[in-house]
Amino acid sequence: MSWPLVFSQQPITAVHTPGICFFVPKDDENWAYYHTNLSPKYFAQHAKTRLPIIVILPRNIYWCVDQLGTKDGVPHGGGWNVTGKIGPIGCTLNCTPSINFNGLYHGFVQIGPNQRSIVTDDCEGRKFTADGVFLP
Repeated sequence: MSWPLVFSQQPITAVHTPGICFFVPKDDENWAYYHTNLSPKYFAQHAKTRLPIIVILPRNIYWCVDQLGTKDGVPHGGGWNVTGKIGPIGCTLNCTPSINFNGLYHGFVQIGPNQRSIVTDDCEGRKFTADGVFLP
């Protein structure tokens, strides 16, 4: 199953369906964490025009598309290649390479049907309900 990206004007702080996305406001309690771990790609390509973006993945994982990746809890790599946008008219976000939260979710945010963004099903075969709850 895949989930369409749906823009929220306000940050989401409770359990929500995968695909909800929003900008991280500078007054967010986690701003310092996100800002410290933003990738050089974000600063070079997006910082002057938009705030960092959060996408909710299955298992209620909050993923910042503009952060550095991590490996064993340590910042790793140069970050994701992020193109497109999010907003009330529609989301055309595309992020590469894949998003891998080891053992929890491994998938993509990419352009899907109707030229709108989706959070893809898990590429390793894990199954989830429509609200992103893992099905053992």
